[in-house]
Amino acid sequence: MVMKLTLATLFLMTSLAAQGQNILSKTTEDKGYGKRDRVVYEGEQTVMPSQLHEVYGVRLETAATYQISVIDQNDSTKEVAHPTAIVRGFLGGRNLVVGFGAGHSESKAADEDNDFREFQKTEKLNAVVAYTVKDHFTLAAESTGNWASFSQNNDTLKDRNYYGFSHRETAAVSYHDERKEFGVSYTNHIAQSLTPRNGSATASAGFGLARPAADVDRAIYAPAYYTAFARGNFSNNWSGMASIAHVQYDENLDLGSDAFDNYDRRDRLASKVQGVYWMNNRKSNISLTGVYEGGTYAPENMESDAYGYKLANLYGANLNTVSAIADNAYLGIMAGYQSGERDDTVDGVVYKASETRTRIGTSLSVTF
Repeated sequence: MVMKLTLATLFLMTSLAAQGQNILSKTTEDKGYGKRDRVVYEGEQTVMPSQLHEVYGVRLETAATYQISVIDQNDSTKEVAHPTAIVRGFLGGRNLVVGFGAGHSESKAADEDNDFREFQKTEKLNAVVAYTVKDHFTLAAESTGNWASFSQNNDTLKDRNYYGFSHRETAAVSYHDERKEFGVSYTNHIAQSLTPRNGSATASAGFGLARPAADVDRAIYAPAYYTAFARGNFSNNWSGMASIAHVQYDENLDLGSDAFDNYDRRDRLASKVQGVYWMNNRKSNISLTGVYEGGTYAPENMESDAYGYKLANLYGANLNTVSAIADNAYLGIMAGYQSGERDDTVDGVVYKASETRTRIGTSLSVTF
């Protein structure tokens, strides 16, 4: 919590100082050079925070998604419903961009073979700052706090409840010009304990990639990862983007899930490749994104994995369209599908799982 407050104070002080120096003022028609409204994956804000150099003036965004996963794992079938909603606001000037956001996520898991049920709820607060040097280099930092609560129930286990706070930070740098952009970022890990609530027993199950019977100090675990991305404009109507993430799961393997004791490279990679077609106004567009997620990849929205059921490496695609509904307003609609499976034996234990995900979402952004 101290780190979270320190980061929030830093962002506030930076914003106030920037206003005094007028570097948050909108002083020209273009910021460095003319830019199209960005196209992002799955309605996410950015691949990395250093992409926020594109924000000029005030930008307000809201988005909602709903995901259904069907997970067959160790002879048990679970259906996981995952709704989420976010709101964000950004203020961008000639050099500096500051932004804040809030979100609400839920994950409801029900076992089709018995009455076991789980419910997770997470409230999020997010702060980001990006600074552009000489129009083409942007440095950025982002911090997200997560307040999560968990509930588990079955015939013999009534209202076992836990809660916990975690935070995650990302640092990034990008180079960008009129035709292309590329960058790298680092996101740190989450290793968080859980606190029993209402007399519940000490946590005996791990969430995220934590070992189910591990030390309670690692009840929630998501490893650190590096991300690299690039995008470019091929013509007035076509552009593309790609990213790849490499998970540093090996640094914490001793307290991770046994299923990945013999993991290989594909288990800790994630990648996306996107093609975009722009309408002639260069505002409205349609994009198709191929998606791959290795089993150890755990980005910010761990709720979508029900905090720990993902074992399979997932393949899929997302279709997204963005329409300019006014001069400075954009409406986005997204649909996606992923599936994958795993069948490994580790120390005589069989880890067999398959998963399908279906996702729909919408977003609205306004700039002025």
